[in-house]
Amino acid sequence: MNLTQHKKEIKRWGFLHYLIAMIFNLLGRIGVHVWTVQRRTLNNEFVLPPELSQYTYKRMTRKEVLEFAKDSSLQMNTNFVNAAFDRGDWCVGVLDGQKLSNYTWRSFTEAPVGDGIWISSLYPGQVYGYKAFCRPQYRGKRLATALSRYMEANLMEHGFSVFIGYIALYNLRSLRMSARDKNKRVGYMGYFKFLGRCYPFRSAGAAKYNMRLFTKE
Repeated sequence: MNLTQHKKEIKRWGFLHYLIAMIFNLLGRIGVHVWTVQRRTLNNEFVLPPELSQYTYKRMTRKEVLEFAKDSSLQMNTNFVNAAFDRGDWCVGVLDGQKLSNYTWRSFTEAPVGDGIWISSLYPGQVYGYKAFCRPQYRGKRLATALSRYMEANLMEHGFSVFIGYIALYNLRSLRMSARDKNKRVGYMGYFKFLGRCYPFRSAGAAKYNMRLFTKE
């Protein structure tokens, strides 16, 4: 990134926010990953804006997701999809005609993070959100928010009342969207790598809601 691009980002996010993001981005490059844990009470009061009614929002079947996963630009593969459905995870997506523009996953047990790290969020009425994706040309339309709210009504019908997830502290776009969605920061968690091993950590706030990172060895 050149100086002109840095100036553009500073103007967009503000100097302090951008500086903090850069610091945590650099930490991630050396193996120290720190996330903010975000939590929100589910509700089914969301009214879909008219400009977003042209899209289709749906909980997708394994067969549908496997078909979409053939498109490598969607950053999913067959093994990931099958493993997620085998665990009982849900995938919901936004369709623009026959094209998948956005998707996100919800877990009720545990899910992979990366580097051999897994996350568990078992807590009464709580569902964990992960792996949200949006094609670049659909960003800024608030489709991710519409999709999450669409899913909430479905989750509430199945007895869930709270959403929880994490956001990397350098992901300014997601942090802004989370604030817009009135998510509440309840703690921090992450992990660091040292001599080929991963060491998870979490704050008291993350522990309160049983957000736990672990390795499967």
